Amino acid sequence: MAPCDTLAAQWLGGFKEVKDKFGLDSSNGSLILEKCGTEVEDDEVLQEVMGEVLLFLVDGEQYSPTGTSLNVDQLPNQPTVPETTPDESLPVTEGTSHAQFPQISAIPLPELSGSTRASLMEGDMARCVWLQLIEESKNYYMKFFPVIETNPYGVYRTIGQKMVKAYPSIEREGTHPWSQFTKALSQSIRTERFKRKRKSESSQPQKPSPKRFCLMKRVVADTVGLLSEEEYEQHIIQEIESLLSDNITTWKERLMDMVKILSHEVPSSGDIYVSTVVG
Repeated sequence: MAPCDTLAAQWLGGFKEVKDKFGLDSSNGSLILEKCGTEVEDDEVLQEVMGEVLLFLVDGEQYSPTGTSLNVDQLPNQPTVPETTPDESLPVTEGTSHAQFPQISAIPLPELSGSTRASLMEGDMARCVWLQLIEESKNYYMKFFPVIETNPYGVYRTIGQKMVKAYPSIEREGTHPWSQFTKALSQSIRTERFKRKRKSESSQPQKPSPKRFCLMKRVVADTVGLLSEEEYEQHIIQEIESLLSDNITTWKERLMDMVKILSHEVPSSGDIYVSTVVG
């Protein structure tokens, strides 16, 4: 298990112990992020938000973050624009670039497929239509509006209000008519971001471990890979020269030891045959 996976497992284990100690259960409450009020439901998202402050709300409790304005400090070269109410939203003109960070209230509705849009307009409340709506909305906002990661509470709230107004059939039970939609959308986006992060980390090339070759008491470290044939031969020559400098009894014993070692540590580039003649 990788170090990050081990830390995540330990963190999740500690969190579950706290829940058990205080008798907290997802069936009688919800876990949310303090900074934005987004609900967290699965372990994958919990691993992504390690280090964040979490709040556990029992049934009936509500929480609103103290700040919901766009954090302009994180958006370089963007003017400070106060957030407006949904009724004051300005439509996005055709010249608006998706690459720019728009004002929260100016974020448009997602571009849905014709079949999904038609089903919503007809009031179709089938589960397959709901899941397709969440999937298409997630893909749209992740691609064109990265600002959703900067101020999720304000963005999801604005999107939810606009979606319910445009497609009343998506209204579900909850604190607000759009609560179920924004909850499903935020969970889908966070889970997708976590999967992409894990995939990116796993695709990074791993630095090969140094190749260590032990010959008698000499240890050779090759930081690139396997020892080349030339390097191997050079070390053999050095070892033989060392043997010849000792007395006859010592070098015979060392030579026999070396034969035993070579029989197990011959490089894969070829076989080396060593023979000894004892006179």
